[in-house]
Amino acid sequence: MIKDIKVRQFSVLWFVELWERYAFYSFQALFMLFITASHISESQGYLIFGIFASLIYITPTIGGYLSDKYIGVKNALVIGAVFLLLGYIVLAISTDLSHVNWALSLIIVGNGLFKPAPTSLISRIFDDNPSQSHSAFTVYYMGVNIGGFLAIAFTPIIAKYTSYSYAFIICVIGMFLAISNFFWRAKLLKGIGSDTPPMTTKVKLLISLICLAQLLICYGLFQVTDISLYLIIILCILTFIYMLNDARNACDRKETILQVIGVILVIEAVIYFIVYSQMFSTLVLFAKHNVSLNLIGFDVSPATYASLDSFWLIVLSPLLAILYKKSVKHLSVPYKYSIGTIIAGIAPLSLYVVIKLTQVSGFVDGNWMFVYFFFGALAELLVAAIGFSMIAIYFRKEIVTLGMGFFMLAIALGGALSGKLGQLVAMPDGKIDPMVSLSIYESYFLWLGVITIILGVVYGVVAKIVTTIANKHNISLG
Repeated sequence: MIKDIKVRQFSVLWFVELWERYAFYSFQALFMLFITASHISESQGYLIFGIFASLIYITPTIGGYLSDKYIGVKNALVIGAVFLLLGYIVLAISTDLSHVNWALSLIIVGNGLFKPAPTSLISRIFDDNPSQSHSAFTVYYMGVNIGGFLAIAFTPIIAKYTSYSYAFIICVIGMFLAISNFFWRAKLLKGIGSDTPPMTTKVKLLISLICLAQLLICYGLFQVTDISLYLIIILCILTFIYMLNDARNACDRKETILQVIGVILVIEAVIYFIVYSQMFSTLVLFAKHNVSLNLIGFDVSPATYASLDSFWLIVLSPLLAILYKKSVKHLSVPYKYSIGTIIAGIAPLSLYVVIKLTQVSGFVDGNWMFVYFFFGALAELLVAAIGFSMIAIYFRKEIVTLGMGFFMLAIALGGALSGKLGQLVAMPDGKIDPMVSLSIYESYFLWLGVITIILGVVYGVVAKIVTTIANKHNISLG
């Protein structure tokens, strides 16, 4: 009976997350196409994307703190969902860049409050049974990928044959379903995540002011995109330095060594996240300019190809789990990061090879995108998918939450740098010869792939060094 209640409690959050991810990935997949269709240059679009991609991972640290300290997890989920809903509504009715910037700011603030909530509630449901917790999170992330796959596969088609406004209305519907499902079945979660005191008028005012401040800051950052990008990069670098310095506060040498290795791995992950962020920016515009828009015989949107990432994650996750189980030699996290980074570099390099060997009149067959996303998804499983569990192993318990925020900053920095890199392949306004744009992308994919692979090899050397140090002090690297 208790197990059945827990399954029903979990299902509430699973459906909430599925519909929220459906809305978010629909929006994210269409973003660059929408921006460039709104008479905004590709160069400016990449900058806006870079700022958005970074801020979306910075605000959950603030949201998580407010949730734990003041408003409670369930209140944070609801408030965040309402902000997200408002953001998608503004996006659907936007007529100029100012409206878009307000919409993005609402989505960023909403995501900050919403994002930490479902995982926090799930961990509380299964806190007395770790094995059930692992299974629940596996199913939970499957829901995330299903929501992402369905969103990116179908919403861009709606935008292609109707308008972006109708496509963003789908995002509104997704968030409305997420909120409705939560309220409809809220009684099942009674007593879960209710360990914060009721919100007083003073607390409500404080939260309102903090949310308003975040909203205004985000909007302001979108007004000065060049400066904002550098501010975000400086913030991330200062945090990296702080975390390295904090390692000295560990009680013993083993903890210090582990945390230093953990910080090194987080810094390494930035390169992967630069490549990962190409999926919703450079890859979308590459498909727009130089890909014959078909996928296994179907006419698709340039944004549809990103759904292949979720497809390969769903296919590869169980296969990799079986491989880990049957493998005699255990692969530690530092080596996984090295291999994952090399594979991430192979992804853009595969497109370089495809362009070299198969292009016809400046276009490549859309089915070759399967290859890029195969390598991209495999790299994701070796780097991003184990990031938070790595933090739990390498950072001492007192600062694990800070460590999670630190890893989010690595994702943020990757997004910011990806936006800056994207400007290298920003096409001028107006119609451009496909052969010209293809040659620009060809060079970009070559160098992005080669540099990433070289860094992956360097990470392998680092992995060997830190493994030797860890073995000397009898430390397990997970």
